[in-house]
Amino acid sequence: MHCEDCRRPMPPMRESCMYCGGTGIEDKASFRPPVCAACKSTMKPHPDPKIPVLHCNSCKSLWFGRELLETHLATLEVQVAETDDFDRPIAPTRQQPQAVEYRKCPSCDAPMKRENYRRISGIIVDTCQRHGTFLDAGELELLVAFIEAGGAAAADHHQQREDKYIEETERRSEEMTKTLREVSRARTSRYQWGGFPHRHSHDPTNPFTLWDMLTGSDKFFGPK
Repeated sequence: MHCEDCRRPMPPMRESCMYCGGTGIEDKASFRPPVCAACKSTMKPHPDPKIPVLHCNSCKSLWFGRELLETHLATLEVQVAETDDFDRPIAPTRQQPQAVEYRKCPSCDAPMKRENYRRISGIIVDTCQRHGTFLDAGELELLVAFIEAGGAAAADHHQQREDKYIEETERRSEEMTKTLREVSRARTSRYQWGGFPHRHSHDPTNPFTLWDMLTGSDKFFGPK
């Protein structure tokens, strides 16, 4: 028996999928269980049926159900925030560089989204919005270490500084745009024919050309 939505195995007689809440159906000949996004091996349920995680016996990667990893890490962030004042510096996350590769979802084969967890962790996770999050071997431990070192608080601080910078940049841009518009209106008002009725009259002693008229020369408009 497996889930009709995420293809994860389900115990017999279970009403809903423990991973995504989908409906269980009987296995058919065309059924394919989730495949590891890293080594293409078949992923197996965790030995503890209460833990809704699939794992790969070959490369030790993990396949979390939809929003399960996010909920787990968010709970850990709250616990750490309540027990730590983050006076110590944040330990940098060390991870081997990864090639840019958009992996396929173990359940639906659609390309997953690559994301740097909390933008500053350096830990790249692969997520399918419909089915869950894929972690390579050791990445869960890196995520937990990042949060326990105060990474969530640092990420929030970084985000606040970035938002403030964007807000200040937008404010300066609006002020510059307003100034340019005022300068443009002033120039337009100066060179309008009706603005100075006595300064655009023809003076034989002060000949002007078409270029003088277009450029606003004093030969055409008269002295300021």
